[in-house]
Amino acid sequence: MIFTGCGVPFHKKLDMYLQAEQYEEADEMIAAEKKSSKENIYSGKNGLLYYLDRAGVLQALGDYDNSTMLLEKADEKIDALYTKSVLDETAALLSDENAIEYRGEDFERVTVSILKMLNFMYAGNFNGARVESKKVDQKLRVFTDEYGEKCIYNEDAFARYLAGFAYEALGEMDNAYIDYKKSLETYQKYMNVYGTKIPAFVKPALLRAADYLKYTDEMAEFARDWGEIPEFTKYRDLRDKGEVLIVIHNGLPPVKYDSNTYPKYQSRGPALEKAVARVDGKEFQSETGQDIDVIAAKNLDNRIGLIIAKKAASSVAKGLLKAFTGIDMGSGKADTRSWRTIPSRFDIIRMEVTPGKKKINVDLYTVSGLARQVVLEADVKAGAKKVMPVFAFSGIVMPKFVEKK
Repeated sequence: MIFTGCGVPFHKKLDMYLQAEQYEEADEMIAAEKKSSKENIYSGKNGLLYYLDRAGVLQALGDYDNSTMLLEKADEKIDALYTKSVLDETAALLSDENAIEYRGEDFERVTVSILKMLNFMYAGNFNGARVESKKVDQKLRVFTDEYGEKCIYNEDAFARYLAGFAYEALGEMDNAYIDYKKSLETYQKYMNVYGTKIPAFVKPALLRAADYLKYTDEMAEFARDWGEIPEFTKYRDLRDKGEVLIVIHNGLPPVKYDSNTYPKYQSRGPALEKAVARVDGKEFQSETGQDIDVIAAKNLDNRIGLIIAKKAASSVAKGLLKAFTGIDMGSGKADTRSWRTIPSRFDIIRMEVTPGKKKINVDLYTVSGLARQVVLEADVKAGAKKVMPVFAFSGIVMPKFVEKK
């Protein structure tokens, strides 16, 4: 047991609860904070963060319905905040962005949809995930409209991959092909913009859909572009097997800090180096599906740069640029608000599994080696798909956190 003195900061306690897998305590703390009659973490202009933080914890608790309900409320609030003047937000950014209601970073708004998709998929509702995936398009179009051609975050590779998986589970291979292809194209863009590699699980999924649809021209094009065609299981060969997709919520998310009166993200890194699942005498290794750390940092810097560039043409450009450099800034403070219950990284393990009731052993590795093991129980059906979560905000088993009153 960890006993600590009273007065531990709210976010420090939240981190410790997440790392110790004390999700009930985290949920109770968030709910109590929101209900407090005094000014608190979620009062005033911070209302969106309550929906976000609690939704993430409820997902970890397996309460997918209530998690989705809060994410829906988050989406409604974000939509309402988008009707406010962008000019007001620009002025606030360069003086004190805390003066306006928090409406989330661009990637956070899409992550709302990603968590909703995962909630549906964890509950076996692939149709719900399909419906939610369409909202990602709408959100991404808003960013393009707002920032123009310099917008670097106008697609999301992980959301597209999840959509493709949902369509494939529903037998809609034409739509699966479209989203798998968009996912691959976006992962290629990620490589250039964020420096992340293309995960190996994308091409086989795209090839299976193309092969099923008899897209021979496209298959030939892939062979020319890639130099070779990686191995993939054809759709007909999956009829006697099931597929399990394990999504690993890896590490604590990056947090913002004040850097010369403007916000920057500080990475806390993933908790795990990798994960290995073992079932049916086979091993399957994880790959990164979405690196929130690098996406958050790059997109925040880009957003601030675009806002400055837009305002530079105005009559107050000189004053704003001076303010941004820290000269004569006055009392302005950076907005360090952020979503605290999403992971640093989403990792994926995709497995073909023989039908039946299975125990899937998942070995979790830190940079120091094997840290711990998780056992997942799955009733695998022939020709069906299942999505299961592993929450690893810490790589090692953490002792329980108990605050001394």
